[in-house]
Amino acid sequence: MKRNLLLWPAFCLFLVGCNGQNDSFLNDEYKPKGMAPTHKIVKALTDDEIAIFDASVVAADVYVTTANESYEHRDFEKKILASHATSATCDIRYSDTNVFKRYDNDIAVESFSFLYERVYTGTMVRSTYDDKSYSQASSTEITLTLDMTDESLKRTVTSNTNPYNSETDYGEYFVTDLNPEVWSKIGDGIIGFADGGLIANIDVNTEVTPVNNGYLADDGSRFIVERNSIFEAYFTKAVDAETETAFYYPSYVRAYGESLILSEVVPNVATEPITYLKKPVLLNYEEFILTTSLASNGNFVSSDIPEPTEV
Repeated sequence: MKRNLLLWPAFCLFLVGCNGQNDSFLNDEYKPKGMAPTHKIVKALTDDEIAIFDASVVAADVYVTTANESYEHRDFEKKILASHATSATCDIRYSDTNVFKRYDNDIAVESFSFLYERVYTGTMVRSTYDDKSYSQASSTEITLTLDMTDESLKRTVTSNTNPYNSETDYGEYFVTDLNPEVWSKIGDGIIGFADGGLIANIDVNTEVTPVNNGYLADDGSRFIVERNSIFEAYFTKAVDAETETAFYYPSYVRAYGESLILSEVVPNVATEPITYLKKPVLLNYEEFILTTSLASNGNFVSSDIPEPTEV
C-alpha cells in the first residue's frame, strides 16, 4: 500500500511540472509566482529614509487613487490524495478581484467579483458573484449606490443618501484602507533598499508539521506537510505636490503560501518508520497581489452610475 501511495503523488508532481497544477478546474490558466521574491534587498536604509518611511505608515493611503487586489486559492486534495478521498473530498478554486478607484470629481468606485469552484468525482459546483459600489459626494450629502449581480444573474441596484462633511467623512468613503493587507504586516522579516530606490520588506518562513499533528486527509490518514510562505512589500517614494513632503506608498505587495506533502501516510504505530517522498507534492496554495497607483483617474461620468431598480 505504501508503495502505491508513493507512486501516486510522484506521478501528480510530474503533472504539476509539465501541464500545470490547475487542470482540475475549468479554463484555469493562473500560474502563481510562488516563493521567489520579486526583488532583492541590496542595502540598508539610512536614518533619513527610515524617518520618512515611518511617517508614511498608513498616512500614505490617502494618496492612493487606484488599488487593485487579487486573491487566488487552489486546493488539490481530491487530485493528489485520490486514494484517501471520500464523497466529500473536492478540489477547490477560489478567485477574487477588488478594484478601488477614486476620481477627481468626488466619486469613488469599487468593483468586486469572485469565482468559486469545487470539483468532486465527476461533478463541478460553480459559483460567481459581482458587485460595484459608487460613492458620490456633494458639499453636504453623499449618495451610495450598490450594483449587485448574483449567481442567477439577477441584477439589483440600490441607493441611499446620507449627510456628508468632507473634513470628517472623506477618509471613510474616498480613502482605501490598506492596513490589513500592508501596514499591519510591516516589521517582520527584512527591510532595506531594493533596486530602483524601492524600500522592500521581505519575510520568508518555512515550517514542518509535527509527526503527531500532520495534515489530516478526509479518510483520516495523516501526512507530514511543509508550509512555506513569503510576504513581500515594495514602497515607492513620492512627493506631495502641495507640501513638498516626501513619503513612501505601497506600490506592489504579494503574499504567497503553499503546503507540500512530504511523506506517505504516517503510521498509527509510533515505532513504525515514516517513509518520506523523494520529491514533495503541492497540496494547496494561495496568493494575494496588490498593486496601487497615485495617478489621476480624471473625472467619472456621473450619468454612468446606474439608477436603482424597482422593488
